[in-house]
Amino acid sequence: MSVDERAKREECVRAAIASARIEGREPSPFTLALLERYVTGEMTIDEAMKDVLREYGLPAASTGE
Repeated sequence: MSVDERAKREECVRAAIASARIEGREPSPFTLALLERYVTGEMTIDEAMKDVLREYGLPAASTGE
């Protein structure tokens, strides 16, 4: 992964965490760990989202296909 891609991912994650906190929600340690794995390139954002949904027993998002 390029330096620019990692920086872009870090900024997106910072913005998402800030948005959650503004809404009065604190991301769980589980979610923060997944986001860190996304930033480092260990997983895609889709993989992270699937893991979060599974962790909280929510249905997977439909792709419309």
